[in-house]
Amino acid sequence: MSVKTKTITGVVLISSISLLFFTVWPKPAKTLGAINPNAFFNNSGVQVYETCDLTKPKIISLENDLPNLRAKNPDNSLRSLNVSERNKLIGCEYAKIGLYPKERRISNYFDGYIQITKINYWEFGVEYYAKAWDKNNQPLGFGKDGTVEIERFHVANLGHIISDPLGGITRQELNGVTNQFETHKFREDLKEILLKDLEHTLKTKTLNNHIHSGENIVIGKIGNTTTTCRPAAGGSSPVDSASQRNVTNEAWGTIRDGAGTGVSSNAAATLGHPSPETGTSAWNILSRAHIYVDCSAIPDTDTKDSATFSWQGDSNGNIADNDFSLSLKIYLASSSVAAQADIISSDYDIGSWNLTTLSGSTTRFQDYDVAAFNDYAFNANGISLLSVTGLTKIGLMTLQDASNTAPTFVGSQFDNVVWRTGDQADVNLRPKLVVESTAPVTAVQQPIQDIIIFQEL
Repeated sequence: MSVKTKTITGVVLISSISLLFFTVWPKPAKTLGAINPNAFFNNSGVQVYETCDLTKPKIISLENDLPNLRAKNPDNSLRSLNVSERNKLIGCEYAKIGLYPKERRISNYFDGYIQITKINYWEFGVEYYAKAWDKNNQPLGFGKDGTVEIERFHVANLGHIISDPLGGITRQELNGVTNQFETHKFREDLKEILLKDLEHTLKTKTLNNHIHSGENIVIGKIGNTTTTCRPAAGGSSPVDSASQRNVTNEAWGTIRDGAGTGVSSNAAATLGHPSPETGTSAWNILSRAHIYVDCSAIPDTDTKDSATFSWQGDSNGNIADNDFSLSLKIYLASSSVAAQADIISSDYDIGSWNLTTLSGSTTRFQDYDVAAFNDYAFNANGISLLSVTGLTKIGLMTLQDASNTAPTFVGSQFDNVVWRTGDQADVNLRPKLVVESTAPVTAVQQPIQDIIIFQEL
């Protein structure tokens, strides 16, 4: 028996050596320029970070370290991190926080309890699982039928600082009304950023009737995926801004159908703005908003169940009078290819807009919330036009502009609304699109078992 064992072992060993020899020899040429896409470096080219190694300690200050981290080009030269790389790094730092215990949350959007039961690294941002209770500590059920106890959330384009009047981080941000820079204060607090974002996301799920009282909850049931998509900050795709025609003394048909003359890239851009010359029936300025988001992280095979677009109000001009009785409506914006990288004057062109409404909601200017999110639940058209393969280009304009109905003229007056764009330092002030989607059910084939029947004769 021992001789047979040695003989078999010897055959296997010899075969392995032969296979190794003929497969590996000669060695393949070394690939030049291969770069680890998850490795980041300091200014001296020394690797100091890799996404996502959860065994490494958290970065003490993203505010201090992010500007100094570098990625490598194929020729090994160093460059600043792009949007995708920043998202990977920030998402990794969120994942290092661990579990969030159940706590009471009270805000304009939610009053109850939240618990994040699990948080994972996601290459576009962060993935986490959460449970919720109402203000009386009674469980809330997710989904169309309220049977889901734990909901799955994906959040892309996250930031790392949050508004705090006593914070130690200062930023200069442009006031879209005064066109003057103002000093704002922030603090770095990843946990609070995520919880505040979740509070508002829960409100959007309420709008779509996807949160219920808990009597139908199936304990342990995990629900669909709720994905939050935002514009990127800093002039990177996906962008948001407003295109406009700014002229002197034009007829309504001319200012509406004419070419764009510029864009507003302020941290808070202006929408609407038909302002006539004193004593004439002509118009000076008309603006249209463009908010682009990338939801391509949602699998193509998912069914899109609901979507809600939200943008944070900032301020207004002459809103109390609302002389022109204006109302906001949401549409599919310009399809200009160039607009993927930036908003340009030609995006104003009314001929490039798809004026199919994405939402049934209409907001009168005097009802526009200047201190919180204004929410628009997508209708069937909006859900079908939502792209999971590229950019979704959301546009807002006045109902009068879309229908080509000149507002009743009032001399020397204007109405506008101002929103917070993707350039806001506080990510929870940036526009967002929340999408709930369902993965396809994969049928599992059960094995066929042979049954032997013994029959006594």
